[in-house]
Amino acid sequence: MVCGYSAKVRRGELLVILNAYVDDSGSDERDDLPSRHFVLAGYVLPIERWKPFSDKWAAELITEPSVECFKMSDAEYGDGYFQGMEEPFRKLKINELAQVISDFEPKPISCHLDWQDYKTIVQGRISEKIDSPYAILFFQIMKLSHDWQLSLNLSDPDIGFHRVDFVFDEHGKIGLRALQWYAGLRDVVPEPYKSMMGSTPSFRDDGEIVALQAADMIAWHIHRYLERPDEKRPVMDMIAKHHDGRVIGQEGMRDFVNRAKLIDPKQLAGGF
Repeated sequence: MVCGYSAKVRRGELLVILNAYVDDSGSDERDDLPSRHFVLAGYVLPIERWKPFSDKWAAELITEPSVECFKMSDAEYGDGYFQGMEEPFRKLKINELAQVISDFEPKPISCHLDWQDYKTIVQGRISEKIDSPYAILFFQIMKLSHDWQLSLNLSDPDIGFHRVDFVFDEHGKIGLRALQWYAGLRDVVPEPYKSMMGSTPSFRDDGEIVALQAADMIAWHIHRYLERPDEKRPVMDMIAKHHDGRVIGQEGMRDFVNRAKLIDPKQLAGGF
């Protein structure tokens, strides 16, 4: 089974296009709001399954207690769209939306790194245009979706390899710069990775794309677990079934620095 797709998928019979929606958590590494980890996380489903998922999520948003848009940090602390809503009702909304995720069983994927390791190994040692943890995690989470398919094919080669189109929550200039490398990377990667690299990733507003709100939920929870591992969050059992996660450790960061030094500066000069 390919991530919620129950029919037997065989090479040459059916092209399954997978969509992945991804958000970040822990990007605010500031003295007044310290975070030890930077996380990218989200979900993968066949493209045709995202429409009913999004319809169900949108219907739950307007079910009392209704909210215009879901952001996990707002739900946790009673801010933003959850301003004035009492805690029991905020928890109810979290649980009901988590149930939507549980019902559709998208594939959860995540990758993360340690901020302190990044500062020690990477920061200041590469072009300032890509000097961000996001630049590392952006490509690693895409590779994770491909490696997951590789593992599925080890147990059932008839599954085949399927294109994954990524949609990320808007992330400013560093996200746009990452796109500059994508086409070139797709040209040089070997098979079967080439077959799994989809269209150029896009960046969208989670206020418009409800699938990104689901990505926000799991990114927040994974970050919370990393920061407070002793804290018990029952919702995790609902939203992180069969989760695949990857840690980008010190060796991976050194490899990123070495690769970044090989990038032609002209590739980073485009108007961002």
